[in-house]
Amino acid sequence: MSGFRLPNSRERAVVMGRTGSGKTVFMTWLLSHASIDERPWIMIDHKNDGYLSKLPRSREIRLGELPKYPGIYIVKPSFKDDERVDEYLHEILQRGNIGIFTDEGASIPQREPKFTGLKAIFAQGRSKRVPILFATQRPSFINRSVFSEGDFYACFHLQHGGDRDRAREFMPAQVENRLDEYCAHWYDVKSDAYYIVRPVDQDETFERIDERLRPRQTLL
Repeated sequence: MSGFRLPNSRERAVVMGRTGSGKTVFMTWLLSHASIDERPWIMIDHKNDGYLSKLPRSREIRLGELPKYPGIYIVKPSFKDDERVDEYLHEILQRGNIGIFTDEGASIPQREPKFTGLKAIFAQGRSKRVPILFATQRPSFINRSVFSEGDFYACFHLQHGGDRDRAREFMPAQVENRLDEYCAHWYDVKSDAYYIVRPVDQDETFERIDERLRPRQTLL
């Protein structure tokens, strides 16, 4: 696909879509192409998603832990941990050079002025090398600054009018067109380029993650 590109080590992608539309599989496909072999990537999984737990070579860590080595690390906070999650986001930003993946952004605390970690990550994350893969099924529930700082947007099928309105604010007019199942609109802000993304292959995604995180042997 001529000119098509994916987020680099400083950029952030915002993925929108109702439950079952294909956004989680697409998000892990994006992750398989991200810098997982160069820096730690922390997955914030409020839903305790069984699919994410199957990712090859991923490991669960405690909330607040900041891994030093490349790989995929899964944190499973409860909905009672809002203050600690917010603190964690600030700590990740302060450390820098850590990627963040969240499959349901509405679960991240973002009610200002009490919770500012998510907004700070999006506003300052580029300079600290904190790339973000951020998904939500209800974009109208998300702090608007998340969208204003996005570098890429993907939009699967959305059910609610308010959510579709939010997508139209930040994506080309084609986002209003209904696509085939599991397809998405993809918009690259920097290049001002629009594409339609076809369904991705889950098995190939898992294989790519496994290959990229497989320990390498050094020949003496």
